Amino acid sequence: MFQSIMSVIVSVICLFGGLFMLYVGLFLEGFFSGATLLGLFLVVFNVWGLYTRFFAKNDQGTREEVPMPDVQAPATEATRPPQVEGVVAVQQAYDALDAETAKRLFYGDEVEAKTTLAEVVPMFVERGNLDGVSAAREAVGIYSQVWIRKHIGNSPEFMGTDSIKSALADRCRYLDAETIGVIVDLYVAFIYQHEPELEQRDELVELTQAFVQSNASKNTEAETAHLDEADYGLVPEKPVFVAGMFGLDAYLQSLRLDEDTSSQITFNRLGSKNVQGIQGPVDVYEVLVGDRVLTHIYLCIYGNANSIQAPKGFVLR
Repeated sequence: MFQSIMSVIVSVICLFGGLFMLYVGLFLEGFFSGATLLGLFLVVFNVWGLYTRFFAKNDQGTREEVPMPDVQAPATEATRPPQVEGVVAVQQAYDALDAETAKRLFYGDEVEAKTTLAEVVPMFVERGNLDGVSAAREAVGIYSQVWIRKHIGNSPEFMGTDSIKSALADRCRYLDAETIGVIVDLYVAFIYQHEPELEQRDELVELTQAFVQSNASKNTEAETAHLDEADYGLVPEKPVFVAGMFGLDAYLQSLRLDEDTSSQITFNRLGSKNVQGIQGPVDVYEVLVGDRVLTHIYLCIYGNANSIQAPKGFVLR
């Protein structure tokens, strides 16, 4: 109601403004002046708007309305809402989740969650040959796996979208890889919509991985050149190669002292340096037992895989 009143007031104001511009244009500048034409347009436009609002509306209001009988036709294949069975099955599958789990997995956005799930259920039905209930449960289960892999893990091989597609393709052999890809993309888009920082993280990881792999391809020979030498990993020219930052963390976490595996060792990065014959910088870490610096080790993150060899005095657990 308020909007209707305001629109009428605006139309009246514009009408008087148009009349004023029309008057000024005709008597001061001529019929074909810009002010005259603009004023004429405002007058015609707003007169027509007011007419349609009041007179045309009143004419329609005088017509006799014939009440329609309140009869609901029985549902048929032609009139039944599409995917109604899938929607009901999704509702049942969603309600079967623990309330807190559902809220966390789907960010409390129940309507959008069910819409997304209902979109993929027909894929499980048509291409997986599942009934509606089984398809809905599978849709929720697959989404849970995608969500978990996006949030838990310490490597691109676990969290990356392409890696998730590959893993699920091996698990869901009743679906083709293309269908799995479509389903995962829909789920990932839903997650990114609610957690855009995850999308930014994944984009950064992908860029980093591409850069690492580009350099790693040039370090293939250097990776294995000094594995059996006594100063392997203890001098910059013979670093331990690992696969990216995730590989570096995994390698350091598994490194222990050879003579006393119970001692807790920590690592402190001191910096990096360029070494001839090695693509990408080599990082130097001091190894500490408590506050005591034990030694220094050298690592390069531009490797094709994590080394399975430890520097002298260390073992991998």
